[in-house]
Amino acid sequence: MTNHSMRKPVRCVQPLGAAIPIVLDSPHSGRHYPADFYTRLTRLKLQHLEDGFVDELFAHAPSIGATLVAAEFPRTYIDPNRAINDIDQSALAEAWPGLARPTQKALLGVGLVFTRTPEAEFLYHEPLTAADVQKRIERYYVPYHQALGRQLLTTRDQFGSVWHINCHSMPSHAPGGTETTASNRRPDFCLGNRYGASCTPDLTRVTAEFLKSRGYRVTINDPYAGLEVLRRHASPERGVHSLQLEINRDLYMWEHSHQRHSGFDNLQKLLTALVRHLGDAWHQNSREAAE
Repeated sequence: MTNHSMRKPVRCVQPLGAAIPIVLDSPHSGRHYPADFYTRLTRLKLQHLEDGFVDELFAHAPSIGATLVAAEFPRTYIDPNRAINDIDQSALAEAWPGLARPTQKALLGVGLVFTRTPEAEFLYHEPLTAADVQKRIERYYVPYHQALGRQLLTTRDQFGSVWHINCHSMPSHAPGGTETTASNRRPDFCLGNRYGASCTPDLTRVTAEFLKSRGYRVTINDPYAGLEVLRRHASPERGVHSLQLEINRDLYMWEHSHQRHSGFDNLQKLLTALVRHLGDAWHQNSREAAE
């Protein structure tokens, strides 16, 4: 893997010009592989597990006043959208010294630190040590959540509340479907609000209505409702409203080759327009609340 050991783990792109109360984060689009990522898999196999180019889809958002927080490291190295104790001790070379509470994802090899692919291919020739995992937590996982948390609170304090979009992409088809068939195709967009717990209903409604008005198929909390980023950072009662946005990958990329296709530019324009629309809707809601 390419040596990027000195690169900062998180990129924070501040608004260019007047800020709006919108913060975006992309935890799964990092593509700079740390020097100690001694995986046995090819880069392409790893990329199939990542949310390719999602940060680039939102690259123009800071130009209209939003803030973008993006992981620089790949989620296959350590996943910011997993709980810090989502660790399968049996997959390590030794016992985990802290409290491990593995979810089903960890037991399948895709917990805090990936150990297997969904096809049951092992990522490493030898199991990771507890020290390996702890180093990743301290140098990558914790800084990501610290950076996102600071930005959310800074924006909340500036405006009184903040609308946060947690940005992801999803495989175009559920297991059993393929890129060349309509079988099991997932929606164009899935919005996750942890079943209403992570944000005001207005944020979900405004986002869904905007996308549906452009002809896209949108679902809510199906198949994804939101995981650790929303659990950790969303706090509607304190003015932090978080919504997970999952984008169907076939809208902008060829999944088999991990290459952008001709739909990328149009989708990027759509998502920039969505961010602008969310900023306008936030201000409209604030005016109505003040009346």
